Amino acid sequence: MNNGVSNFYRYLWATVGISVIIIGLVFCYIKAESNIRHKYDLQLKAHTLSNELLQSSNDLTRMIRTYAVTKDLKYKQAYLDILAIRNGSKPRPFPYNGVYWDLKLENSVGAYRMDPPIALLELIKKTGMTSREYAKLEEAKKNSDELAKIELETITLIESPSAESEKTFHDTINLLNNHAYHKAKEKIMKSISQFDLLIKQRTAQSIANHKNTALVIRLLLIAAMMILFVFLWKLYRSLESIMGTSVHDLYKEIEKIKNSDNDDEEQPTILPEIKYTILGWVLETRSYLIKAHRQQQKDKAELETVLETLKEQKLVLDAHTIVAITDTRGNITFANKKFEELSGYSQEELVGTNHRFLNSEMQPSSYWKAMYDTISQGKIWHDIVCNKAKNGNLYWVDTTIMPFMGKDGKPQSYIAVRTDITELKKIEKILAEKEASLQMLLDSVAEGIYGVDLTGHCTFVNKSFLRILGFGSEDEILGKHIHETIHHSHEDGTLYPSHECKMYKSNMTQQPSHVDDEVFWHRDGSSVAVEYWSYPMFQNGEIVGAVATFLD
Repeated sequence: MNNGVSNFYRYLWATVGISVIIIGLVFCYIKAESNIRHKYDLQLKAHTLSNELLQSSNDLTRMIRTYAVTKDLKYKQAYLDILAIRNGSKPRPFPYNGVYWDLKLENSVGAYRMDPPIALLELIKKTGMTSREYAKLEEAKKNSDELAKIELETITLIESPSAESEKTFHDTINLLNNHAYHKAKEKIMKSISQFDLLIKQRTAQSIANHKNTALVIRLLLIAAMMILFVFLWKLYRSLESIMGTSVHDLYKEIEKIKNSDNDDEEQPTILPEIKYTILGWVLETRSYLIKAHRQQQKDKAELETVLETLKEQKLVLDAHTIVAITDTRGNITFANKKFEELSGYSQEELVGTNHRFLNSEMQPSSYWKAMYDTISQGKIWHDIVCNKAKNGNLYWVDTTIMPFMGKDGKPQSYIAVRTDITELKKIEKILAEKEASLQMLLDSVAEGIYGVDLTGHCTFVNKSFLRILGFGSEDEILGKHIHETIHHSHEDGTLYPSHECKMYKSNMTQQPSHVDDEVFWHRDGSSVAVEYWSYPMFQNGEIVGAVATFLD
């Protein structure tokens, strides 16, 4: 797939590059076409202005001839105005066409506007003509000016004192129509014709050059478009290689993802050649979703089983254990049935109430502070607690409080699990009373009494034992090996091994023994002649140790 992606980006950048080239070529082509139109416009403008020069010459001839015949001063003024406009000494009418003076003479030029004065030669020069072309135009203008001299001479003749004579009239008409006049007119026309020819030749060549440029650009554009098509095709094929299939088929596979949660949906087959394509990824995703759905169904079934088991365990828990959940301020948010039964309060009375209302005041406030300090640090707290029920009775519970920690590492709530041990505490009290009575009985007899376990270590002694052998308290003897402490040697000081001890043998044989010829050893190191009796102790049919009594 990495090679496919590399090809895709290579073709993509190539396509972008060709597209940029095509855009550039389009702009160049537009520019070339614009240049062609511009050259045509210049050609037309130059031709129009040269025609204006021709038209002005014809208008001058027409006005002077009409003036010579009619002697109407408006034709003379029109003649002078034509010269002034052409020379740039009067504003130019726009548009300045062949019918202007026909309208002007009849005072019908209301629709024409007047532009700033500018000489006709200056206007033509702005069209970008060559020096050769301009020289021809100047020649035409010079010839026209020469003709104008003849025409101005005619005006002088018309306005002379003898203008009314037939001879003067004849001379005037002859002056405007003789061979010299027509020859001068011919020079003007010839110069203008040559100027037009030069303009046409130059612009035709320039237009041809621009057309050739446009043709080359057009051919390059066609070639670039063909190359672009090739790269687009390769880009499409490269994209298909990355996708692993066509866009249509890929879309159909994506649509199948929506059905991944159907129980009868089959696992898709992922061929090696499409494993690292988008299609392969889609199929892997679909396969994963199908597996996830099946696992979800399996987990759901297992969860239902677990929930059913938890439900049964909850029934057992409610029958035996007290469970409560509180927030960090001690307000109860959950209490189970057993809690209701033991405390005497209903669910409605418990939930929302602070746990302190169950305080029996059997434990001091420092006790509860130590408990809170423990659980607020995220630690589990365990102890025996005395609470007070709704009816005022006290009850004892073996309590374990465990904090539920939040993401910030601080407790979010606490769960307390308690076992009712009230009856056990009552039994313990009875046993403690009986033990105290038994201890009083043991302490009241004159004989020393002690007990040992199977290893020979002391388990209890009475006060007579302590008095006879010089011990200050039972802590000095409890847990110690009794033989090595008070029975380690014979009266003559020789070592008395424990395995030879008759009391030890009594434990081994599980038979009582009586000895009256041995000594015990006082705490101060002196011997004490004793007579002792040893009896094995049994529990559930098995020996657990022995009890011995002795007299000094």
